[in-house]
Amino acid sequence: MSKTELRAMWEKRIVDFQTSGQTGSAWCESNEIDIYQFRYWSRKFRLERQSEPTSVKWLSLQVDESTVEDVDSIIIRVGHASLQVKSGFNPALLRQVVQALANV
Repeated sequence: MSKTELRAMWEKRIVDFQTSGQTGSAWCESNEIDIYQFRYWSRKFRLERQSEPTSVKWLSLQVDESTVEDVDSIIIRVGHASLQVKSGFNPALLRQVVQALANV
């Protein structure tokens, strides 16, 4: 069996387990699967899902040129929230706040 076939077989087994409603040990016993192999593959797939990069969603920005003034702050709206960002802001903090608001 090739690595690709082995992986596909275990992906199917993990999906079957997840839809079974059984505990891991009960499912392994009823399907005659080695619990240690099951735990290895289950952990492997879980860690792969956790390490996948999160998707980035860009927002469009419309600037009304007639109202632009020489100011040192801008207002950003995320959903129902508005953020005032002043010059010299912390980009990492802004990113965390926008992500938190996007998840709400």
